[in-house]
Amino acid sequence: MTIAVLIGVALLAGIFAGLTGAGGGLILVPLLVYLGYSPLEAVATSSIAVMISATAATTMNSRDHKIPWRRVLRLSVPAMLLAPIGALVASKSPEIALLVAFCALNVLNIYLLGRRSRLANTGPQTETDLDTNVAGKVLVVGGSGGLLAGLFGVGGGLVMVPLQVQWLATPIQAAARISLAVIIFSSAGAILGHAVSGDGSLHWATGLILGIGGVVGAPLGAKILNRISQRTSTIIFQITLLAVTISLLVKIATY
Repeated sequence: MTIAVLIGVALLAGIFAGLTGAGGGLILVPLLVYLGYSPLEAVATSSIAVMISATAATTMNSRDHKIPWRRVLRLSVPAMLLAPIGALVASKSPEIALLVAFCALNVLNIYLLGRRSRLANTGPQTETDLDTNVAGKVLVVGGSGGLLAGLFGVGGGLVMVPLQVQWLATPIQAAARISLAVIIFSSAGAILGHAVSGDGSLHWATGLILGIGGVVGAPLGAKILNRISQRTSTIIFQITLLAVTISLLVKIATY
């Protein structure tokens, strides 16, 4: 595997991440599988790249926007607790089962992308503080992101964002920034889970290259996003996810 190929994959995933506001893991995992990595290796290694990309994006966001770190930490606790569990489950799962589940996740995300687009117009416009009555919802929002990070090597933002908008009365832009910050912790938990499992699925050099390439690609995607409508970017990513799902199903048929 040449560094040039990995950089190309990372740039592609980063561009799509910047174009859609979603994590690059949804693109990285299937591309790594097609490059010859096992499904488990693709999931674990993607977590490294996703953590790097989320860290860079959150650093940039913190310069231009106020990030509610108390809320981030509240969501990150369940995320970090469940991410290693998801990673351990992934390490014990048959490869075909992992790929089928990833395809199911993509189908869910195709729906959630459309839902997120609608929420941008109907969600709350001002951020509200968490109160004691939503503790259970916080556990579900953060925990779902952590579980997805461990199981599939993705950020989970497409799940956490709409849940924050609907359950925690958070404007969609703020929810996206909060989710990115939480992804730093959930990805770290996923990496820890894979390391503890001792399955040898973490490819650090590959993950670092993918992460750095994603950091470069994301701003390019963001520039494209500024020139097209949100509906167009949503349709582009939905079509991409559908194509990825179909290609993975074809690969599953050859196992």
